[in-house]
Amino acid sequence: MQYIHIRNLHKYHPGYMDRTLQWAKIYFKTVQGDPDCELIKNEIDWARFIKMILLELEAQKPLPNLARYWQKKGFDIKKRPMSLTLQMLHNFIEIVTENEEKSTFLLQTESETCVIDKDKDKDKDKDKEEDKDLLVATQELLRLVECLKEGMLKNNSKAKLPTNFNSWIKELDLMIRIDKRTPEEIKAMIDFSQQDPFWKTNILSPAKLRKQFDQLLLKSKQKEKHYGSDRKIDPERSRQLDALTKKVEV
Repeated sequence: MQYIHIRNLHKYHPGYMDRTLQWAKIYFKTVQGDPDCELIKNEIDWARFIKMILLELEAQKPLPNLARYWQKKGFDIKKRPMSLTLQMLHNFIEIVTENEEKSTFLLQTESETCVIDKDKDKDKDKDKEEDKDLLVATQELLRLVECLKEGMLKNNSKAKLPTNFNSWIKELDLMIRIDKRTPEEIKAMIDFSQQDPFWKTNILSPAKLRKQFDQLLLKSKQKEKHYGSDRKIDPERSRQLDALTKKVEV
């Protein structure tokens, strides 16, 4: 199971250890002046960040990344999926996994494994049922999810979106791992599909994008050639489409 740990949590600790915590330290610099904090544009993410600090200080252990946990704590994940909040807060949080045998949480990084002490008096009655809403995604996949979501909402402000984006993440992951598409290639086809009068009404999920990818690629290249004499084409996008078309032709 994955857990969310607030980086440098000790900064927000009031400093005493001999009694139950009643408050946390939130500095003015946290809200104003910190370059990373100024990147948090959504007020929902701001509120969730503050609440996550309080929840982890109170629990004295990382927070389970489960939909039912967030809902129990009052997070409206239908209004804004937690995947988007975690993406926005990536500079302030770490994803850790549980090591049952050593009663620790392991932080997985590319170069090393760090150990975070776990609360010794943890709840013994924990739910062992596998949670289908557990989100496991890279920042790259989340950016592609956000790209398609924004394109659909731009075309239709009432577009039907999933309650959570696990199915989207799964399809995008398959496109990268199995179909060998690069994130740049996928983004180029998302952009094209959401700007094209025909495809924007048909490509409403990564599953449809994956199914029609080759056709989208060829159509986008045809359109570039057709309108090439009448409009300025972005050289980088044209180069990407040329490379993609060669892959399909081969």
